[in-house]
Amino acid sequence: MNNDSIRDFFLYHVILFLNTIEGLIPIGLFFLCLLIGCIILSKIIIKRAEKIMFNWVKNKQYQLIFYKRQRAVRIYCVFYIEVITPSGQLKKGYIRCGDLLFGILVDTVDVSWNEVINTPAP
Repeated sequence: MNNDSIRDFFLYHVILFLNTIEGLIPIGLFFLCLLIGCIILSKIIIKRAEKIMFNWVKNKQYQLIFYKRQRAVRIYCVFYIEVITPSGQLKKGYIRCGDLLFGILVDTVDVSWNEVINTPAP
């Protein structure tokens, strides 16, 4: 092989590589934008679910001691919470914020108490 054929072989493959990359850039940008959009949407869903939970606690006149997000399913969030009721009971359980059908578009709350502790009155 002479130097011209080696150079032509190399240039052919460089051009082929650059054309392939050029074709993949729009696809890569699309998936990057899709990933960023999904991350932003999940943050919005979590913040909206926290707002629903805080409003529910406020309306019930509970004192929120602790909460932790357990999972964020596509359209609703589940939190583990510990609250103190106005009567002094300590309640621990799970709260699902959002509807199974409409998600966080509606202010639906479903609560399942695991533990209720009666604290002595002072």
